[in-house]
Amino acid sequence: MRRIKVRHNKAHAVWAVVEDTPDGVRLVGVEPYQGPVPEVAHLLGAEFPDNASVRRALIAAMKGPVGDTLDNVLLSKRAYDAWLLFAQQQAARLASEGVHASAISDEMAEALPDGSLKIWVTVGEEEISMLIPPEEWSWKNPPS
Repeated sequence: MRRIKVRHNKAHAVWAVVEDTPDGVRLVGVEPYQGPVPEVAHLLGAEFPDNASVRRALIAAMKGPVGDTLDNVLLSKRAYDAWLLFAQQQAARLASEGVHASAISDEMAEALPDGSLKIWVTVGEEEISMLIPPEEWSWKNPPS
């Protein structure tokens, strides 16, 4: 396996983890480099003719809206309640540190290769996140 840096723009890049196959390369994973990792669950395991094709597919995913995954998932009641409690605790902590609510980003989400869902917000350079186990969430409309 090897990694290929895929850059969408000056502020957004990821590492594509690929393995060579007899007919090209297979996308095994995508790792953060700079900026958010795009929603690529539908590309994992796909075989491409060459590295350039992997780059094109990932750049297309990187151009898509960031953070819209959360609008396309259903959480179990247990996961929803856990996220609300976690968010309330973190909001109270940030308020006690003098952070104004306007400094907190909207909630974003990303499906991870292991099937879990990462939900997070950013506050300046800090990322506050929680992982939802695979059995606690599902797609409303699975990506094609």
